[in-house]
Order: sequence, then structure tokens, then C-alpha cells
Amino acid sequence: METFSGCAAYKDYVTEALTLEYTTDFWTGVPCWSCEVSIATVGAPPRAVAFTAAEEDVATASPQPAPSAGLEADGGGSRVNDTNTQEQGVDEADRVESKADGSLMFFLDSGYGGPSQVVILNTADPANTEVISRIPLDDGRFASGMYYDEPNERLSVVSSGGYFFPLAASTDAAFAPEPAPGAQGSLVVSFDVSDPVNWTEISRFHTDAQIISSRRIEDRLHLVSQYGIPLPQELRSQEFSSLVYDQYFTALREEDQERIDELRAEIASQIENAVAATAVADLLPRNTLGQGGEAETLSCVNVYAPPVNQRLGLIQVSSMDTAISSANSIGFLNNGWHRHSSRCCLLYTS
Repeated sequence: METFSGCAAYKDYVTEALTLEYTTDFWTGVPCWSCEVSIATVGAPPRAVAFTAAEEDVATASPQPAPSAGLEADGGGSRVNDTNTQEQGVDEADRVESKADGSLMFFLDSGYGGPSQVVILNTADPANTEVISRIPLDDGRFASGMYYDEPNERLSVVSSGGYFFPLAASTDAAFAPEPAPGAQGSLVVSFDVSDPVNWTEISRFHTDAQIISSRRIEDRLHLVSQYGIPLPQELRSQEFSSLVYDQYFTALREEDQERIDELRAEIASQIENAVAATAVADLLPRNTLGQGGEAETLSCVNVYAPPVNQRLGLIQVSSMDTAISSANSIGFLNNGWHRHSSRCCLLYTS
């Protein structure tokens, strides 16, 4: 994968990807990207291949439990067990966090039917547990998890709005319904909980992208988010939709090659003009550091692309310390969803 030389090269890539999206048969149901197969020749999908005996044994074998850290796993220094951790030293977001000595617990209430909040409990005496404070999270998003950096006494809460498109790109309700005000994008907020009764907000990081995963390694947070690159406004019209899904589809069905070629050229021309007329800031996620900070668009030269054709989609990886004092982000043009992290590397796949 290589980065783009500049924003013109990035827009060229977007143009080519959208042209493939609308002038090849992927969108008609052919199970491949940028296929040149006419819909008239597409038959039923191939019948599933039966397992061999050996493969069936593997597929039906009982899953083995992953190793986990139990009570006193560190030689007696902890009264609580680690949760949701697949790689040693790589913490995953939880809904419950606790001090190692068990004296303090944080519970994330995601606000089903009401505002989200973090409930802080004194659990030094399990027989007399009490709520000592609450951190309200009423920002219109779904609080999906949190991290407790105990050495630095910081709590970081991750929230998402549930939309892949930024509010500014959703102007045509017929094609891209708007998210609720204030609910677009994703948010990470860091709190100083050294005094759990009088906690304070340290900083926050907001992104237009939808956080799909996150990890904490020591005092650093790593966020993986998915950004649905919005269609240029000119391509969200009824006229363009009719050109692609009515006229072009009909020409494919009727195998009218002259008409197919004519419509492909028209679709490609409209896409090229629409992308050229769109500001690059409307084709990349914006990230904001701090309360009321200025949004910065992800730089074109910080976006990587593979040397193959693929459906348009962007993965953003952002890294910051648990105080969110600074943040760095890079992008990958790929519709990746599955990811795995170790202390050295982030792996993801489409």
C-alpha cells in the first residue's frame, strides 16, 4: 500500500472507484467486484461444497476457551480478574472497570431509555458497596465501552453515533437520511478520576468516522474507525439514479452493447465532473481535538491505498495518549471490518 502524492491523486482514485461501482455488475448481484459479466448470463450461485470428513471434524469441534487472567494471576497483586483481553498487554474496551485492589469500580450505563452515564462505586467493602459519583454522558451517542488507565488515574469513554456519514454530507433525505443533531460521528472523552467524587474532564477527540474497534496499550489509545466516503451531491439526484438503475440496467438486460457503451461513458463523465466539483474536505473524515477545538480534515498524503480495484471505503486509525493531549491519524482505502491487535501491530481484513 502506498500513500497518495496529493489530493488530486486521491480524487482520481475516488473517481475511478465510483466509476467501477456504477458501470460494472457488482451492484447487480454478481458476487465479485468490478465484474464484466452481463446480468443476462448470471445464473444461480454455485451450490455449496460439502465438507470433507476432516474439515467437518474441525468445524464441529468444541471451541477451546481462550486463556484468561484469573484472580491473583499476577502473584497476589490484584483482587480482580482481567476481562475482554485476548492479547496480553492489549486492553479492550469494557463496560465495567475496577482498580486492581478492588476498592473502586466504574460501571458504564449506556442509557437504554435514558441518558448515558458512568457510575462510580466504592467497593472497598463488598458488603457495603455504595455509589459515590456519576459522570453524565448525554451527548446523543451510544457509549460502547471504556478504558481505565490506573497508573495515570484516567478513564476514557468511547461513544458512537451509529452513522457512517458526517452530517454535512447528508442533505438529500431520499438518499442519505440525516442523523440526529449532535449524534453524528464518534467521540472519546478522557476523565481525571484521581478524586472519583470530584472527577474532571481532561480532553476529548471527535471524528466524523464510526469507531468499530479500539485498544489500549499502557497509556495509549488506538481507535479503528470506518468512514463512508459520501457520494458527491450531484450523484445523489433522482436523475443520476435513473441513469444507472433504470437506463443502464435496462441496456444490460437487453444486451444492447451500443447503448451500454453510451451509458457507461455518460455515467463515467458525470462521476468525474461530480468528484471534481466536490471539495476534498467533503471526501475525508474530520477530526477534532479538545472541547470546542477546530476540526482538521485527514490529510490526503496520510491515506494509503492498495494497487488493486476495490469498493470505496476508508478505515481510519487514530492514536493518542489516555489524556488525549494529541492525536495522529492515518487512513486506508479498504472496506475492512475484522481486526486483531497485538502490542506491535494492527491487523484488519475486509
